[in-house]
Amino acid sequence: MDRLQPERFERGRGEVLDVRGDDALRAALRWLIALRGLRRGEATALDRDDLDSEARELTISRQLVALPGELYCGPPKSCASIRTIALDEAGTRRLAGQAVQQTLELLQHQFTEQHRTDSRNRTGPGWRQGRPMFTYADGRPIRPEYLSHRFRTLVKELDLPPIRLHDLRHGAATLALASRTDLKVIQQMLGHSSIVTTADTYTKSRELHLTGDVCPVPRLCRQSE
Repeated sequence: MDRLQPERFERGRGEVLDVRGDDALRAALRWLIALRGLRRGEATALDRDDLDSEARELTISRQLVALPGELYCGPPKSCASIRTIALDEAGTRRLAGQAVQQTLELLQHQFTEQHRTDSRNRTGPGWRQGRPMFTYADGRPIRPEYLSHRFRTLVKELDLPPIRLHDLRHGAATLALASRTDLKVIQQMLGHSSIVTTADTYTKSRELHLTGDVCPVPRLCRQSE
């Protein structure tokens, strides 16, 4: 976002994370982007095994890219993008509950294993085998571009200020700064290859925080040891 507007961002962020119905099932995906700053390709590529509920940690090691006729699952943007991020108790429960809700959704749609296999074949040969953390009702992994499209629709339906999906990632960094999280920790959370990138991107947010224009929020990240 070009200019930080905490009240406008908080209103939009809160409403798109608190929707009902079909979108509520995938609210955990938007939550990850809004509070932990994952890129959309990283979030949609997550596997259930990437979550360590006991340690309250989530490992990001791949990204999903939409290619003509298929989905490609490969390494993330850079080596620095391979990272493990800390989760709070509520976030861990949200992700663990996502798996249960998703299983129920599949059962409700009465899809057989063969149907789910065929659906994944339609996704394209680049998709790896595994247990995607976020899927459509038929078991296919959510396409990154669909996530952006659905987010734009939600923003319009809720009559919110213009917010892009990627703005949630920026908001995660801004909130972390407001909670006095060290810039190095924010760099690691976002998967930036250089702390210079983090500092340059969020200089304005740091200035607003130092002048008191940003309201403090609870700490979002574990500080590095």
